[in-house]
Amino acid sequence: MERYKPCLLPYSLQKWGGGNPRSTHRATPPLVVLVVATLLLAWPASAQRAGVAAQSLETDWRALIALYEATGGSNWERNTNWSTSQSVIPSADSLDEWHGVTVENGRVTSLGLAANNLLGSIPSEIGNVSELRSLNLKYNRLSGELPRELGSLSNLREVWLHTNAALAGALPQTLSNLSALEMLWIGGTELCIPPDAALQEWLAGLPRKTDTPACLAEKDRTTLAALYEATDGDNWKHNTNWSRHATGISAANDDWYGVTVNDGRVTALRLHYNNLVGELPGELGNLDSLEVLELQHNALRGPLPASLAKLSKLERLVFDGTELCIPPDSAFGVWYADRGAGSMCDGREAFQGEGVSAVSAGVSGLWRVLAMVLLLTLVLTLMLWYRQKGLPSEPPEAPVQADDGQVEALVARSVEPLSRTLSAIEELVQGESRQVRDDFARLLDTFLTMRKNLDEREQEIQRLKRGYDNEIFRRFVRRFIHADQAVQDYQQAGSADADGLMQIHYLLEDAFAECNVERFEPKVGSDYRRAFGVADYPKKVSTSNAGDHFRIAAVLEAGYLIRNGDHREVVVPAKVKIHIFHAQGDA
Repeated sequence: MERYKPCLLPYSLQKWGGGNPRSTHRATPPLVVLVVATLLLAWPASAQRAGVAAQSLETDWRALIALYEATGGSNWERNTNWSTSQSVIPSADSLDEWHGVTVENGRVTSLGLAANNLLGSIPSEIGNVSELRSLNLKYNRLSGELPRELGSLSNLREVWLHTNAALAGALPQTLSNLSALEMLWIGGTELCIPPDAALQEWLAGLPRKTDTPACLAEKDRTTLAALYEATDGDNWKHNTNWSRHATGISAANDDWYGVTVNDGRVTALRLHYNNLVGELPGELGNLDSLEVLELQHNALRGPLPASLAKLSKLERLVFDGTELCIPPDSAFGVWYADRGAGSMCDGREAFQGEGVSAVSAGVSGLWRVLAMVLLLTLVLTLMLWYRQKGLPSEPPEAPVQADDGQVEALVARSVEPLSRTLSAIEELVQGESRQVRDDFARLLDTFLTMRKNLDEREQEIQRLKRGYDNEIFRRFVRRFIHADQAVQDYQQAGSADADGLMQIHYLLEDAFAECNVERFEPKVGSDYRRAFGVADYPKKVSTSNAGDHFRIAAVLEAGYLIRNGDHREVVVPAKVKIHIFHAQGDA
């Protein structure tokens, strides 16, 4: 058997003038060898490139289908030419005709589906559209977290995701790979910045972006989740955002009910009168930035967690109106000594501190004091009635201008009966037993303490409200300042091109998103009489189709609204043109 020789070409073609010495065949010329070798190498390469191009277009197409299915594409406002039923890969020209899709050189480069009623999460397949340069999904109802696969879109330059209120969680750390990105607009969402140095440095270097808050620290989030679970959070009186955040999505800021966050750390928990039930979890000791903990008047019971002694920054701890007690722990007792008052878990009275008012002071004689107050009220009422009855019936005199002496005399006469009444109350109290006097003193002290606490709380609420309103206003104004600066730059340059005007437009959009202001357009073809946010006195155009009567023919100017949760308030109504039916022959 002839021995096998591993060769790329037949032996007779390997060397000019070579071959088998015994062969009578003529050797192949070298030019033929060169042509054959070139064809053999070139043909597979070109075929491979064509296959890669087709495969890339297929990848883009399948990613678009995944987005369509994940965000309720059949219910989009506009989904022209989008289809999930075809099994054959569409051509580049066909894909370019899909609403909001731009195709260049056989690849999807832009996706614009703003204000299109996308409802759902962004699928991970979006990261497969590798030539994507612009992604615009603003003014929709997207939810969930951003897929980490976004970080693989190395050609991405512009991202608009603002005003998707349920879009939440930490920005993927992979976004720092997007070296070509120039714009990132995510205002009006609950997205936040995680404690990742590379991502934070990358965000700081972005030319145009939204101010984004820091994420809640993970250990703080898990601690709040443990508190929610341990105290029957589903049945709290108020639990706004607790259920959603506590089950895995990091909070962007202090939008949990009763929670105050500063730089990503919980600094205050105010959950009084909120129907918390059960025992407090030991995880509360992980909130090492906590300064205020108010839990009064809840159905809480058992010992305070000993882990609270680790909270060196805690200044206010209130739990009166509960069955919580102080554990018999010497270290906890030392820590708690200057923070509050309460009962020991072994039944003994604890020391009296300054942080908690004894609202539950003994009131065993309270009914006697109340009886005296009611009696005094009855007597005063009878006296006033008798005095009024004895007054002469004379017509009222014309009003006169009183001087200072008359005013002082009038005040003195008005105060005198009140002084006598107070003296009478004091005499009645002095005449009662020591127990009644003590009860009355404790009642008065409790009342004054409660009034003081209410005044302090009211002042604190007003301070917080002013601070919150001022912060929102400052952030809103800051964005308009950016827009004004851009206008001034173009004025100094003496010209403004289309890109410059678009930049100003983006800055204004970001300002609107910060204050939950949205642009909207009524759907063409919908009934004007039922449409949301349309202006009165629309323009009219005649139609001979009775079915189009009062239907919107065109949107002349978009409207603007403010969104507060599920509530929408129109700021500027949309102007539309409507069809008016006129039968043929009507004047």
